[in-house]
Amino acid sequence: MGEPSPSRRAAVVAVVVAVALGAGLVAHGVHHIGNFIEDDTLISLRYAQRLLDGHGLTWTDGERVEGYSNLSWVLASAALGALGVDLIDAVRFLAGLSVLVTLLGLAALARRLGADWSGMAFATLLLGATASVSVWIVGALEQPLVIACLAVGLWALAEVEARELALRPWGWVAAGAFSVLVLTRPDGPLFVALLVACFPLLFGWGRWRAQLRVAGAVAGVPALATLAQLAFRLAYYGEWVPNTALIKASFSTGRARGGLDYVVAGLRAEWLLVGGAALGLVLAMLSPRTRRWALALLVVAAGWLGYVVAIGGDHFPAWRHLLPFDVLAVAVAALGFAAVRTRWPVTRFVTPLVLVGCAVAVPTYERTQWALNDIDVAARVRWQWEGQAVGRTFGQAFARERPLYAVTAAGCLPYFSKLPALDMLGLNDRHIARQPGDEHYPLAHDHGDGKYVLERAPDLITFGMPRGGRPTFKTGDQLAKDPAFARDYVKVRFDALEPLALTSESFVRLRGRIGVRTGAGGRLEVPAYLFPHAVGVPLPGAGMGGLVSARTVGQLELPGVPAGRWTARLEPANPRARVKVVARPEDRVEVDGAPEHVVQLAREATVQLELAAGDLSTLVGMVVLEPVGEEVPPPPVVALELSPGPARPFPVSPGFGVWTVMGDAFGPSAATSHRAKQQLIEGVRGPFLSSFGESTSERFGDAFTGVATSPAFVPTASGWVEFRVAGGRVDGAGVQVGVRLVERLPGGGRAVRFVASGERDERFRPVKLDLGWLAGRELVIEVFDDALGGWGHILADGFVVHGAVDAP
Repeated sequence: MGEPSPSRRAAVVAVVVAVALGAGLVAHGVHHIGNFIEDDTLISLRYAQRLLDGHGLTWTDGERVEGYSNLSWVLASAALGALGVDLIDAVRFLAGLSVLVTLLGLAALARRLGADWSGMAFATLLLGATASVSVWIVGALEQPLVIACLAVGLWALAEVEARELALRPWGWVAAGAFSVLVLTRPDGPLFVALLVACFPLLFGWGRWRAQLRVAGAVAGVPALATLAQLAFRLAYYGEWVPNTALIKASFSTGRARGGLDYVVAGLRAEWLLVGGAALGLVLAMLSPRTRRWALALLVVAAGWLGYVVAIGGDHFPAWRHLLPFDVLAVAVAALGFAAVRTRWPVTRFVTPLVLVGCAVAVPTYERTQWALNDIDVAARVRWQWEGQAVGRTFGQAFARERPLYAVTAAGCLPYFSKLPALDMLGLNDRHIARQPGDEHYPLAHDHGDGKYVLERAPDLITFGMPRGGRPTFKTGDQLAKDPAFARDYVKVRFDALEPLALTSESFVRLRGRIGVRTGAGGRLEVPAYLFPHAVGVPLPGAGMGGLVSARTVGQLELPGVPAGRWTARLEPANPRARVKVVARPEDRVEVDGAPEHVVQLAREATVQLELAAGDLSTLVGMVVLEPVGEEVPPPPVVALELSPGPARPFPVSPGFGVWTVMGDAFGPSAATSHRAKQQLIEGVRGPFLSSFGESTSERFGDAFTGVATSPAFVPTASGWVEFRVAGGRVDGAGVQVGVRLVERLPGGGRAVRFVASGERDERFRPVKLDLGWLAGRELVIEVFDDALGGWGHILADGFVVHGAVDAP
């Protein structure tokens, strides 16, 4: 259809320019979004990673479940991963390449259908300015590949028609594109079926044999691909449908209403694209040739939107399921230009009008889209990267124990931890996916089974997002009502320190792989982080300790301790903390002259362990409750009080003194009082480090970043550090400010060992930390500010290191 361009070179240049214009708008949108990643992307990458690690296309150890719905996407990312590319970089590269191919396919399609340069440019500009395209390049789910296959397939069909339905080569190109499409999405065959059904519209009502021949290739090859995947699914997973279909493919009037709202909201957001398509549809009616294509694309678009309504839309941002509609819509818009060119050959004024119209409309179009929460959320939400910090913390600390990790964030936490996992929402769990959904919960979050989860006995549970907290969604609500859950699990606060600092409230099974364990000789090993006043902090190398705050006492009840004599000690020994065993009078035997640190139980009983710290916060590894024989061990050495020793101050002088400052957060010199537009500061004693900058009309005081670094030092076994801190509270991806203790590793590496911050006020509070657990390691103190928003500043002073030597 359409006359070929008089110059092939001019046609190529026109296509390239049109693609470049659309790609420029896409790049602008990607820059606006920043480092967004969708959690379900990381589910797919979990499969890719395990495939590369030799575990097959599985999500976790033990059972095979098809929890992905994008086979080609998983395999393509794994292929790049096999070449050494980071999987997240790989999948974003694939998404960006797919969008570029989409723009190229649309421009070539517009040209083949008869549009001139202005029509090609209008199509690519419309798609490039649609925010969803940019969002899903960065978010990196499979939709960019879906639309690339659709655009290339349509272009190939247009070439087939222009060549009098000759099958070679373009018929096979279309068959290949649609084969990749059906392997990318389980609903991909819907596009193929709708397009083949529209062949009489696309190619006219004659030439039936030729149409059947093309249909045989265009539909037959994708059908074979679908059957091949089905055969693989049956052989490998033992299922007829992917596990995701059991979660998402339930139909009800409630879901249909939600799907209709989803489609209507998305079309409103994409008003310029929809308007351009509507205008193109009207103009396409002017010519019989463009009319047939416009009606066919309209049928496919309507069929797809009907399907999206039926499945209830989607719970992800930026209307990803509308991207195929967007491609069809801009193709219709380009048809309008083709019809005008066919009806009125003199169109030299059209291109300037198109460029002027786009220059006026596109900026407004972009602003109205980014003003919508469903799109701008991609530029703001970063909780998946909090999952990187929490997941890596658990994965490294518990690498030896390999606990079963139950999650609702089934992407980031399992992907980054690499631990055996249980998906409490069921996307990657065969049993939960078959439980009835509950419409009181959101789409794809409405399945669960608390009893089943308890039977699986996960060792570690994080409800909700990586920060955890109270039980949530269907499984969590059921567990919260189950007495067995309250009996068997303890809520623990864990500190992730890098690449983001934040606290995760997760649940640990009291008698699990990372809970209380029975060791040699019947001793009971109790991780210190199980105590309610302790915070789990990664130990250097591997393992997880419990950071016990200064001058606090915590109790932990330990049921089922057998009769006999018992004593408790810390492992490794820590003179900055003490532990004590307490039993009820009716459960113990009073023995005259028995040491205070030994308890004799008359029967199996529940004992209480008391863990206390002195004047310093200190890191405790494990409390060991061990039976005592005839020879009673001596009491552990405890030195709770601070003893005077050599001190090395790191004073803050007006010129920063010994501190090395980078960035603009701390200004030209240390602060001596509050700065403009800052609250009054309580407890000022002299010059201090302040990352609250001098506010101007362009920048508020929190909008400055930087880091101040102390000289290096090496603590001894009795070393400790003290300082004061105020200002913002470190808070995951939202606010990264504080004082951190950093170990310099051999080879130039570094590891964060401790982070302290303010409490979102301007009151200086003292911090005193035992450094015995870091004895012999080269350390520096960093006062850091990586935040730009509210309370994105830190104040610190009074740095003194006791019992340390200079770093070599």
